[in-house]
Amino acid sequence: MLLAIDDDPINCRLLVAVFRAEGHDVSTASDGQTGLARCAELSPRVVLLDLQMPGMDGLAVLEQLRATHPELPVIML
Repeated sequence: MLLAIDDDPINCRLLVAVFRAEGHDVSTASDGQTGLARCAELSPRVVLLDLQMPGMDGLAVLEQLRATHPELPVIML
């Protein structure tokens, strides 16, 4: 399971299409708070995280993810 956290719906659709075509299960979140909740719910193997988002930006999300899931790989976009 991959989790893509990005406020741009076009980027999310592109990430989903690319990774599903490669056989991966992908979930998305359109903001940081939703992304953190989905991460707790879904236990993804990797998070693809947008850096610039309104409200909680990618660095704030990364800080929370590191505190709660220190071993989780996060790729900043």
